[in-house]
Amino acid sequence: MPSSSINKLNTTMTITAELVNNLRNKTGAGIMDCKKALVETGGDIEKAIELLRKKGIASASKKAGRETKEGAVAFSVRDNKGVLIELNCETDFVARNENFQKVLNQLLDYAFELNVFDKETLLNSTSGGKKISDYVLEQSAVLGENLTFRRVVAIESKNNLFSYIHNAYSNNSGKIAVLVELTSNASKDKLEDLGRKVAMHIAAMKPLVLNSADMSSEVLQKEKEIFTEQAKASGKPEAVIEKMAEGRLRKFLEEVVLNEQVSIFDGKTKIKDFVANVAKDLGVDVKISAYKKFELGEIV
Repeated sequence: MPSSSINKLNTTMTITAELVNNLRNKTGAGIMDCKKALVETGGDIEKAIELLRKKGIASASKKAGRETKEGAVAFSVRDNKGVLIELNCETDFVARNENFQKVLNQLLDYAFELNVFDKETLLNSTSGGKKISDYVLEQSAVLGENLTFRRVVAIESKNNLFSYIHNAYSNNSGKIAVLVELTSNASKDKLEDLGRKVAMHIAAMKPLVLNSADMSSEVLQKEKEIFTEQAKASGKPEAVIEKMAEGRLRKFLEEVVLNEQVSIFDGKTKIKDFVANVAKDLGVDVKISAYKKFELGEIV
């Protein structure tokens, strides 16, 4: 083993949990960032603090060292654009707080005002002479908990946007938020009930994509390989195994593709057919053209 590797190993072994915790308390940085900084600086706390600051990891507040597992997702629709955001905090109690809700809506306002829908760009943008990241930090102090602005996304529409909030904290925030676009020759008022139902279905069934064609070839290939290996355990001929794998792949798509999912409203009709049936009853043309869903804490 090279001497550099031995030295690195020995240095790593001298980094105690107490030392890491001490650095966390001083900087608010995460455990792995603290440990890495201590390894790189030979266990020197002051040098580790300096290193973390240079990397922009050390926080202006110790609150940033605490985990943010709670919070809310929220939406706003203005003109032909809808925006979803997720803001995390430490406790459900604060997430339901009126002031936390005000922060959510202010962040939505900033996104529309600046026409910025990328998290990092928005946080580094300025409104009224103040960086948005500084606003979040200030509100963290006001609420007494660390706040993490996790993500933001926009959906632009030339048609009709409909929304739904599940486990609501307010009329536009909760634990799941959905925006769905319906393309139609009908007025929005006429489609209100259908739009809400489709959004409710999305919240409940959590599709990954709108159409089968939207699923990446990499995902399809990976799933087919898994299903093929599973089918081989049956001991059947290769031709049968291939058909079994293809059948399981079709089942997979029916579970994760919105238009192929079975509607939660009747338990038997695919969503694309459910929409078509409602459209026929209304005497109009309707199709789902886009959607966005945020669920609090989901893996992204």
